[in-house]
Amino acid sequence: MAWGQDTGGYTGPAVLSRVGAPLGKYLGQPIGFRFHAGVTADYFTDLFAPATDEAGNFRKQSGPGMRGTVGVYGVRHGPHDTLGFDFLAGYRAHARSQRSFNGVDARVGLHYARQASVRTAFEISVNAATFSYSFGGLYQPVVVDVDEELDGSAIEPFDTRATRFAGRAGVNHFLTRRWYVTVQGSAFTAQRRSQALLDNAGFSGGASLNNRLSEHTTLGVSYGYAQFYFSGNVGQSWLHSLQLVLQHRFSPQWRASLAAGAYRVRSERIVSVPLDPVIAAIIGRATTLQPVKDVRIGPSIQGTLTRVFQRASLSFFAFHGIRPGNSFMATSQTTALGMHYSYTATSRVNVGLRATYYLAHATMTEGVQFSNYGGGGGVNVRLTRALHFTSGVDYRRQDLRNSNYDRNRMRAFVGLIFSPGEVPVSLF
Repeated sequence: MAWGQDTGGYTGPAVLSRVGAPLGKYLGQPIGFRFHAGVTADYFTDLFAPATDEAGNFRKQSGPGMRGTVGVYGVRHGPHDTLGFDFLAGYRAHARSQRSFNGVDARVGLHYARQASVRTAFEISVNAATFSYSFGGLYQPVVVDVDEELDGSAIEPFDTRATRFAGRAGVNHFLTRRWYVTVQGSAFTAQRRSQALLDNAGFSGGASLNNRLSEHTTLGVSYGYAQFYFSGNVGQSWLHSLQLVLQHRFSPQWRASLAAGAYRVRSERIVSVPLDPVIAAIIGRATTLQPVKDVRIGPSIQGTLTRVFQRASLSFFAFHGIRPGNSFMATSQTTALGMHYSYTATSRVNVGLRATYYLAHATMTEGVQFSNYGGGGGVNVRLTRALHFTSGVDYRRQDLRNSNYDRNRMRAFVGLIFSPGEVPVSLF
């Protein structure tokens, strides 16, 4: 058996089921680079800006809109390397009463993997996006993983401009025919235009030692470290995690991975506290700033299950652990579940389904809980070699405990896409 043979395998991107793959691994079959441009007519409910009316309620608007997009995606395979690329830009226009939500969304993803030697392989991925609509804004990208589901536009509570960047690199090196080590690191930043919302940034690193118990099963232990930083006086967090990792291939089509262990997170921030009345009278100030610390230990779990069919792909993912939160919540204990499915029924028809559940508890502020769940589906039909009909419906429910923030989001769309090819273009 050759060094590194069958350690997971690169199998190209699927369209809906890319989430859940390990770093740089895609589901489905290889595809060439493909250009696409389209226009859709949309209907939105609960457009939501970080502003309130005179009664203190968040302003919600619903109505029709139009969207135009252009992009390219695909994968190129070489003798020893693989390049995946995805770019999409679009402009959204709404009715006159919702013109404040008009704007440009764009994202780009690049992934490169190379077998440097018989023992060593490395992977690098970069993702960047700017968007002002937090729901149904863009196609799912080719270059994506579980982190994109947990930190992407889907968890943004408001429809306001946000810019994200994430980069990651990893190396696998075989020590023997059965033992190998993995080292990886990443960095991210998320900036929001509204000064009322949180910005965050951070970096992480980790390493694992793995043993191939058999041709189909690998067992390992991994350690991870991360730091999160937040704007204003919200503070920062330091995260350590230790996990056992099990990967198993049930068949050429079914693969699963499970990582389970524990985390320890320490968070610090500055808060304003009232002074003793005597001291306040002397210095002429009623409050002072004081550092607050919080340390928590809990379970850290992540799992994926994937199935690749000849014309379809299916994936499930689950996560429980610490994430850097969203625009109004800093470091949070997060639970997330998801399912993605894509099926090319014929040479002309593609069907996609997805469902997600997300629940976050703030670690530094008791009682703050944000939930987000929903699903959607769509059908794409190839009308001619280059022209495709697209349609879909998405729904999401978002809620912030003990507040007047609650959203029932819905988006329905129909449209046309220009993309030369032998199979229907897959939006989801």
